Amino acid sequence: MECARGGNKVPVIRELIRINRPNIVVLVETHLSGAQADKVCERIGFKDRMRVEAQGFSGGIWLLWNSNEVGVTSFGNHSQHLSVEIRKIGDNPWLFSAIYASPDSAVRKELWKELEKSARLDRGLANGDWRLLFAEGAVRNLPKASSDHCPILISTTGFAPVTKAIRPFRFQAAWLNHGSFSEYVHSKWKSSAPIVPFLREFADNLQAWNKSQFYNIFRKKSELWARLEGIQKLLAEGRQQHLIKLESKLRREMDEVLNAEELLWFQKSRMEAICNGDRNTKYFHLATVIRRRRNSVNALMDNNDNWVTQTDQVKDLVFQYWSSLF
Repeated sequence: MECARGGNKVPVIRELIRINRPNIVVLVETHLSGAQADKVCERIGFKDRMRVEAQGFSGGIWLLWNSNEVGVTSFGNHSQHLSVEIRKIGDNPWLFSAIYASPDSAVRKELWKELEKSARLDRGLANGDWRLLFAEGAVRNLPKASSDHCPILISTTGFAPVTKAIRPFRFQAAWLNHGSFSEYVHSKWKSSAPIVPFLREFADNLQAWNKSQFYNIFRKKSELWARLEGIQKLLAEGRQQHLIKLESKLRREMDEVLNAEELLWFQKSRMEAICNGDRNTKYFHLATVIRRRRNSVNALMDNNDNWVTQTDQVKDLVFQYWSSLF
């Protein structure tokens, strides 16, 4: 989200979506409406949307989804809530309400008396029928970043571990923004050395520096999420000044890591247009996907002109081919 108070929150939202892969996303207290809201919704990446517009710079509820994954039917909305029926293939439909209560107690009336007893409002509520319908359903509070509230993740099937990807080492343009990188390069650069063996040595040095100083972007991001989550659990039990300062520091580090990751995606797109346009559009991600698609081998034709698509069979076919040459 982009608002005067919170700055650019879209990278954090997109990162939460990438990690958790929800079918539906709800954003509250958006402070935006009209054409500006449309632009931000496009950047977040979902095809379909439903909104309760902000009143001036107050309130606002957005519900975003992809209709090819889940069906959403409106059941009415109000300045403080948006209610829908959610239907997924193979599941029974269920009702969902996204609520952002007015700070005016006269407006909230009786609806929020029970919630006023709780100091924490970042919660999901379900009735008994919903619990019976989704026996494995669960709610998880994600770490806060660029917001005063914890994102809420609701899963009807429970939670599975997040898979980790192993990526090859490459020069990362994001290193150029690190405070010690320029000094490190000057200290290791040898102008008089033979260029080819020196570049191999220099690449090894950069890899060591990356591990000890810069860290792998994705690993560091995971560590920051985990630390933020742990600190915020302790803060929920009682305010401690040193933890508040530490949380603020980790949020700033998270912003830096997310910016570095954006730069990494630009580099992976390998497009000259990297210098132009909005960094946070789908363009560079799509360019990366297309390049990877072109470079990948999904099927091979064997000696009988049959297409082989199974991974193990493709490996065997490649091995047989190269073995026959020697």
